[in-house]
Amino acid sequence: MNSPHEKAVQEILYGHRCAMRLKLRLDDPMADYGSVSSYDLAKSIVQCFSNAISVLSDQPKSEEDQSSDLSSRDSSERILIL
Repeated sequence: MNSPHEKAVQEILYGHRCAMRLKLRLDDPMADYGSVSSYDLAKSIVQCFSNAISVLSDQPKSEEDQSSDLSSRDSSERILIL
């Protein structure tokens, strides 16, 4: 069974391949790149990266990661208040 890290990497790599296919399609819209639409490729890209983020965010965090999250949150709240 794949570790969560490996699953996230697989999702990111698949999303990257979809992004490359979409780039080719946008660079040369008249070429035939198969039956997958640009819209479907864009949906796949978003879904892959969303899945990777979900997998990584479900990871248990160390104390250092948790304190880093808190300091990041404090900084972003200050920016929102200003």
